[in-house]
Amino acid sequence: MKTLLSFCIGLAAVSLLAAGCASNAPAPATPAKSEAAKPAEPAKPAEAAKPVAAAKPAEAAKPAEAAKPAEAAKPAAPPAEKPVARAEVTPPPPAQETPPAPAEVTPPPPAEVTPATPEPPATVATPPAVESKEPPHAEEAGSVEIKVVDEKTGEVVKLSFQTVYFDYDKYNIRPDARPAIEANARELNKVANLKIIIEGHCDERGTTEYNLALGEHRAVAVMQALAGAGVGKDRLKTVSYGKERPVDPGHDEAAWAKNRRGVIRES
Repeated sequence: MKTLLSFCIGLAAVSLLAAGCASNAPAPATPAKSEAAKPAEPAKPAEAAKPVAAAKPAEAAKPAEAAKPAEAAKPAAPPAEKPVARAEVTPPPPAQETPPAPAEVTPPPPAEVTPATPEPPATVATPPAVESKEPPHAEEAGSVEIKVVDEKTGEVVKLSFQTVYFDYDKYNIRPDARPAIEANARELNKVANLKIIIEGHCDERGTTEYNLALGEHRAVAVMQALAGAGVGKDRLKTVSYGKERPVDPGHDEAAWAKNRRGVIRES
């Protein structure tokens, strides 16, 4: 309202000022006449200024609309990510499966077989001669007879080998035993394919171990004597029975003399 009133007053003042200026302006100069100058005509009263139309009351200012509450600031959108060019990935070739190598099966080592220890020859008690039902052995006569087939002729040949006797606790060949060695060598040379085994025996006196060793020495002595007489050693073998196989079961010097011997048998 104050602004509108000030505007109206200003407009009225401008109108009055314009009217005053028009009435106070000097008249144009006229050449002087000799004649008395005519009285000037009274100036016309200035027209009353037209009342300024009252300004229309200004419309009441519309109440300002209540400011809308500011919308909550939206979170700034994240900058758009530029699409990253994807590297072309070449898939690796499929792995070739190698079949597993067959497991090597190692066969278990063969079980070690321990050969059975041969048992020493059992001591066989010799029954008294009167109780024996077996026929007398040919060795009792001081010789052993065997039959063998000659491979060259195919004939059956009967051979007789003499027993070699030894002194007590000795194993050397006695002079009186030399003829028996030579006779046995001649018999062996009759059949070249015959192989023999020489047994060494002792009397009952002494330990078993001692007599086994003594019997072995006696068998070797006979073998060496036969080899010296021309019989090949590849045809001869030895074994010792010690005092385990007496030919005479007696317990006197006569029986012991018979039991200290070397005997030839077919191998």
